[in-house]
Amino acid sequence: MEKSKILLISVSTGSGHVKAAEALKKTANILYPKLDIEHINMMDYVSLAMKKTITEFYDIMAKKIPDLWGYFYKKTNSAKLAPHTNKIASLFNQLNSATFFKFVLDYKPTHILCTHFIPLYALLALQNKNELNTKISILMTDYFSHDLQIIKNVNHYFVPSKKTKYHLIESGIKNENITISGIPIDPIFYTKKNIRGLYKKYKSDKNKINLLILSGGQGLVDTSHIIQILSKLNTQYRVFAIAGKNANLQTILEKIEPPNNVELHTIGWTDNMDEYMRIADYIITKPGGLTTTECITLGKPIIAISPIPGQEECNTEYLLEKNYGVVVRTPSDLLYYLENTNEWTPKIKKITSLPSTNEIILKKLLNL
Repeated sequence: MEKSKILLISVSTGSGHVKAAEALKKTANILYPKLDIEHINMMDYVSLAMKKTITEFYDIMAKKIPDLWGYFYKKTNSAKLAPHTNKIASLFNQLNSATFFKFVLDYKPTHILCTHFIPLYALLALQNKNELNTKISILMTDYFSHDLQIIKNVNHYFVPSKKTKYHLIESGIKNENITISGIPIDPIFYTKKNIRGLYKKYKSDKNKINLLILSGGQGLVDTSHIIQILSKLNTQYRVFAIAGKNANLQTILEKIEPPNNVELHTIGWTDNMDEYMRIADYIITKPGGLTTTECITLGKPIIAISPIPGQEECNTEYLLEKNYGVVVRTPSDLLYYLENTNEWTPKIKKITSLPSTNEIILKKLLNL
């Protein structure tokens, strides 16, 4: 029997695709310490021009002109348009991916799992020329599928929900080629921690509501205005505002003089996100696929803000359908939901059953 050798490939448009792959690798290192598994970000193996085009295009569109991004997302989400888009994407990848191809061919994986659709087009083009012979799968990191992710000759699809699977089957994908796995997150979220110990560590006051405010891994949303909105409420809050990788946002948050009812703690990038989530009573966040999943896993009610048109709107629909939280569209909405938490706060059970999403995906990959 051929020894399994797994290559995880992500693309750094946002942080979710990279984090999902890293989560799987961490779990593999724990469960299968002898397994040969590697994770690469495709953007580290393509030309600088291609990297800037893809990453800056996403960052600018998502942050500066999200409505235009939403238009692009919806226009390309068409089965009729997909073949033409596929040809362009495949050609673009082939012209700019020599280093990427060399790494893949030298590594000789038995399985490749992509957390973004872009590498698929390049890899399948390579496979069509009989230069690559391996099983190629895709993992979806948001709670809906886009037609650009539905590609012929992909061996397997890992999807987050029954609804996503239904959409794929309607698009012509065979049932046996789809696994409802969920979205992989860092294995730390599946471990048990002493909550009382965490309250003590972060000096939490029982007389205050712990509010965690997230702006996304890249810090795409200016959350500073939320602090001032809280001044209109009588409740005492202990706020943890996390800026992610956005140093400018962190500076803005640190300069805020919070209202009298708010004890403000500003954090930049952190490796203790699960701990801040565990002590939070409510989490105000952009509804990214991984962040949404982390909140659900820990049983935390979500107040979704500023969803990027397209994939994050789908994530918002999912959390509303499942009663995992609410979505805020105006400052008045936020005030209402915080003032009337008893009317909407869902009773979410922590996900403690095994196997975890990460284990399901890895086990399936090893048995394809």
